[in-house]
Amino acid sequence: MRCYFTNFYTAIKPNGSRGRLEASDMLKEQCRDFCAFQIKRVAPCLIAVMGGFIPDEFKLVSHSAQFIEIDHPSYPVQCGPGTEMSNAVYKKNVGKLREKLEEVGYYSRKAKAQTARIG
Repeated sequence: MRCYFTNFYTAIKPNGSRGRLEASDMLKEQCRDFCAFQIKRVAPCLIAVMGGFIPDEFKLVSHSAQFIEIDHPSYPVQCGPGTEMSNAVYKKNVGKLREKLEEVGYYSRKAKAQTARIG
């Protein structure tokens, strides 16, 4: 599976990167516009939107791509690596991703591409 990673907010938060970014309306608009540009340029089959408040901002972006909201990868680590809680979060996110990838036809396209390379 090929993946492209980016951050919704392409700015640096002073004094650390955790928590809600206090951003001006202009910065938020610029980030939404840049996100729309990236989606158009990359043309992903699926976008995984991660984080507590990013999904709300992402829904304001003009695009037609399929997307899914999942927990940020740091969340299970904060629950305690290897704990029952962190394992449940990982399992939930993996299940949601697999189901959505199936829905958008990712696995069937991947199989066809592999068959074409072999044949």
